[in-house]
Formats: sequence, C-alpha cells, structure tokens
Amino acid sequence: MPKYTIAIIVSAVLALAASPVPTVSEIKSPAPPGSGQPNLTVAADGRVFLSWIEPDTPQGYVLRFSVRGAQGWSAPKTIARGANWFVSDADVPSLAVLSDGTLAADWFVASVGPRSEAYDVNLVLSKDGGTTWSKPLMPHRDGKKRQHGFVSMVPTPDAKLAAIWLDGRNMPSEEEGDMALMYTTIAANGTLGPETQIDNRACECCKTSMTATADGLVAVYRDRSDKEIRDISIVRYANGRWSQPQALTNDGWEIDGCPINGPAVSANGRNVAVAWFTAPDDKSQVYVLMSADSGKTFGKK
Repeated sequence: MPKYTIAIIVSAVLALAASPVPTVSEIKSPAPPGSGQPNLTVAADGRVFLSWIEPDTPQGYVLRFSVRGAQGWSAPKTIARGANWFVSDADVPSLAVLSDGTLAADWFVASVGPRSEAYDVNLVLSKDGGTTWSKPLMPHRDGKKRQHGFVSMVPTPDAKLAAIWLDGRNMPSEEEGDMALMYTTIAANGTLGPETQIDNRACECCKTSMTATADGLVAVYRDRSDKEIRDISIVRYANGRWSQPQALTNDGWEIDGCPINGPAVSANGRNVAVAWFTAPDDKSQVYVLMSADSGKTFGKK
C-alpha cells in the first residue's frame, strides 16, 4: 500500500453533523509501503477499523489492523501471520466488531498448493481489543479442498456474528460445478451455528455483501443462472430463515465467466442502499437502488 491514502466521507463516517455541507478529507494510511488487501469497517460506536496484509520476513504474510479514533490512527496490531496463505486482490480479509466488543477477523489459507484456488477461511476472535487472538476456526465444516471465500461478516444484536461466503463443496473439481452461497453464525466464545445453504449456484468469484436492518439481515451477491446470466440477487433473513433468492433487477448480463465484480449493500434502520456494476451487451453501467422497507421492495433503476 505505498503512499496510499484513505478518502473517508467525514460527515458519514465520523458523524460530523454540525457541518452544513459534507466534506471529504484525505487521511494518510497507517499501513506501510508494500502492504495491500485493505479492508475498512466502522463499529457501532463510530470507530473506524482498517485491516491489511503486509509481507513478512523471511517469507509469508502478516495480517494487521489499526483503529482510527479522535486522536488519529492507533499503533498497528498483529492479527495473524503465516506462510501458506491464499492472497488475492479480489478476495481480501475482513474485520468485524461484535455488539459486546469482541473483535473478529478472517483470512485465507491455501488447502492444496500455491497454484490451486482451493483455500479455507480462518477466523479468529479477540476479547482484549486485538492484543491476543483465539485459535483459528473455520465457519465451513465440509472438509473439501475447494474454494471457501468472499466472506461478509455482520454483528447481530445477540452478540453473535453472521457470516456468508462462497463455497465450492459441491463442485466435482476446482474448475467445474456450482459454487454455493453459505451462511452460519459465530458466537463470541467461538461456538458455531449450523451451516445453511442460501443459494446452490452463485457466481464463482464475485464478492458478497451483507448488512443488518431494523428487520433483520439483508445479503446481496452476483447470481448465476443456467444460461450464464449473472445478475444481482437479494435474500433477507427474518424469523429464523432466509428468503428465497430474488433478482434485484433483470439486467440480463450474460457472461461465460466470473467478472470479479460483486455488489455492495448498506443500511440505516429500514433504509437500504444497493450498488452494483453490470455490462449487458458490453455496455458498462453502475446502478444504485434504494429501499425504505428493509429491502423488501426497491425503487426503479
């Protein structure tokens, strides 16, 4: 991340409500030169967390993070280090803050070798602000040497962590078959909930996105039809179950391969916004749709 800066919309992230006009400030990154795979998240109390990967010596990688408060960025802390990681610009580690203050972080470990795209999610928890971390656990328990990645983590009101990810357990090989979208929960003590398949056929390597609304979780992802239409689908979690996947819109983007470009969703109460890229007929477009009922209905694009 050489000479990287992070542009933060101050009125939104730091809640500077006194400013009549939203302003944008450039903030120097705490990550050193040579680092990459940045991920930014905001805790419920307004603290901003930045995680990244940097090279380790003599070989391997180290996952670190810093917290931005009123006095600026904190001294970086180490989450994990290793030499057998799967590192990609498309699928990056993430960090989340549970409602009881527990930190959760994930990264990816190769399960076959450096030329394979088979890898596992490793997830750790910290009760002391990131000074020490638990032993790694895997939210997926299939034991298959296939892709497990593109994780989205969201804290829930009961001090648990909701997680979704793309999962290749049903694929007969790394290159063939259907990539599933899976879900589970992780308690602050590391207890895993049951695994649930949300969709049995999703786009193989587009990032997922999930948020919490006043009425429950909402997740969006790039789907994949039998005719290779790769539009955005949405699912909602309420009353203990996920809804059936529904097309957010019918873009009709037919592409025989993963575009490596997933959607993003954010919520405030029952207000939900979804943004995504599409390119039907080779016409690149970016859309944003808004919902006022926790993602049940959206306006027209």
